[in-house]
Amino acid sequence: MVCGIGLVFTVLALLQLARDCPRLELNDEGILYSRCLQATRIAWSELDRAEIQRHSVARPIETVLDSLMLVTTDGRKVVISAPIAPAQVAQLRETITRVAARARS
Repeated sequence: MVCGIGLVFTVLALLQLARDCPRLELNDEGILYSRCLQATRIAWSELDRAEIQRHSVARPIETVLDSLMLVTTDGRKVVISAPIAPAQVAQLRETITRVAARARS
């Protein structure tokens, strides 16, 4: 009985963790990108540029996957590879670039 209750709470806790994964937040301080148990924060002043990475996968059907890479002023690279539609990757890059420029000025 006790093991069954513990198992239920464990499953509920894991579902709660997975529900918000991955998560991207743009706020006044900068960018917060969290992947379940790991969070990365980049202040607007630390962001050097945002680039679109394109990967082609040829097996079994040729597929093109886009992701967004954030490069900081100290050379750190953070790849946002969450499930984002290809059209939204370009829009996200433009939004981050525009907000970062506004925050720096």
